[in-house]
Amino acid sequence: MNPYYEVEWYDRETNTRVFIVIDQLMGGLAAGGIRMSPTVTMEDIRTLAHLMTKKNSVMGIPLGGAKVGIVGDPGGADKEEKLRAFGRMAESLLKTKLLIGEDMGISSQNVKSIYESISFNPIELVVQIRQQQGLQIQMPEGKNIDDLLSETFMDYLAGFGLMEAMEEAAHLINLDLEQAQVGLQGFGTVGSGIAMLLLEKGSTITAVSDAHRCMYRQTGFSLPELQVLKEHGGVI
Repeated sequence: MNPYYEVEWYDRETNTRVFIVIDQLMGGLAAGGIRMSPTVTMEDIRTLAHLMTKKNSVMGIPLGGAKVGIVGDPGGADKEEKLRAFGRMAESLLKTKLLIGEDMGISSQNVKSIYESISFNPIELVVQIRQQQGLQIQMPEGKNIDDLLSETFMDYLAGFGLMEAMEEAAHLINLDLEQAQVGLQGFGTVGSGIAMLLLEKGSTITAVSDAHRCMYRQTGFSLPELQVLKEHGGVI
């Protein structure tokens, strides 16, 4: 099945190339993270958007799948400039049907800054569309956009699905996660989220690796120690 929508944009002023794929809309909305990498391609984003549709379906989330790719160095000095360029180019999509989140090279603060650059609150979009469908959505008392785009909530959201799968797998092989020693490949949004949830379960995280290096400690790492990695883009 072909994607519902895909586009490649280029902003000459900031040398920013963007790939956007909306695999499917569900109830008028699609959601997916933004990936920033010097090597990201349209094919990557197309595949990831389709996987987001499957993920949302399996998790029972009433949203279609989407993905965004921004060609660039997430550690570069021009990162904010490229994020603002993306916001300008994608403003009409962001205000009508596309919800964005974290992915490789992008933090929750980056997502928040994109929405701020176009003076838009995505909660308003969800509430508006669901009201048109006869549904009423209310934010929990005392919660706002800052809560939904906080590092802790975004990490939890990213790690939740993987945690569910790990618990099911552990049950099938009779593995007690409270006694488990765990190694993590990567420590971006998903790695940070699953680390938080595993530590809550009582697991010991003894190893973390990225594409180039690995660190190991027999007695395990604490969450504050591991969070330092995320501050450096998940790089050891």
